[in-house]
Amino acid sequence: MNLQLKLGSMRSYAFAVVAGVLLLAGYSQKGEAAACGTGTFAELVALGTGGCTIDDKTFSGFDFLGDIQSNAVSYSSVAGNPVDNTGFWGFDFQFNLSGSGNGTSPLSQDFKISYDIACTDGSKCIDSVHGRISGAFAGNFAVISMGESFNAGSGFQQAILGTGFTGNSSFDEDFTAVSTLSVLKDINASCAAPTGVEADANCFASLSAVQNYVDQVSSGGGPGDDDDDTTVPEPASLLLLATGLLGLAWSRRSRRNQV
Repeated sequence: MNLQLKLGSMRSYAFAVVAGVLLLAGYSQKGEAAACGTGTFAELVALGTGGCTIDDKTFSGFDFLGDIQSNAVSYSSVAGNPVDNTGFWGFDFQFNLSGSGNGTSPLSQDFKISYDIACTDGSKCIDSVHGRISGAFAGNFAVISMGESFNAGSGFQQAILGTGFTGNSSFDEDFTAVSTLSVLKDINASCAAPTGVEADANCFASLSAVQNYVDQVSSGGGPGDDDDDTTVPEPASLLLLATGLLGLAWSRRSRRNQV
């Protein structure tokens, strides 16, 4: 009888400890977003607040509004080298956005996308933004552009190309390093003439690609440089801990039965 009670007690202890291990293992994995990889912007929106990661940066809160569907915008993620903090982190977006003055298609099309970026370890690892557009234009009043608003530095940059415009098809801005960054991009292809002026029938504007990245600080604040980093136990470590707790619990139980 005593042996059965002891075996029953041991099974109870084992069940409780294993359940605790599974709970801790689940908690340790909670909030760990998957890699961004490739896909459509609709898939990024579906991630919600959990977002996805590119190396040591988490991208989340994706939102989309515009003349085309979010599933018509494909993306691939770009990662720099976190070892020596060189390169860029972000996305290449591919789509077909166009405006025409010939009356057979819209004079302009645009869409807006937004998302948040955070250094996963909480360090201030983001110190610049970079953007570039690719497309074609012809005729009067043709414009392709991407305006980007962000909550650091000057707060706004624009890449713009088209008839009558000067400037670059890309932008770069450095600022004091931050741990989080929110960005809003307004992407447009247009043949809209000024008020009172007839649109050029030969006008054509097409925007097919946007590259948008952030850069990482060259020293300090990179991966492993934050003194407040918290190491999350791996499941194997938790299992080892559980084994020790089980042994301790059984030892205490055995001593009580001997008294």
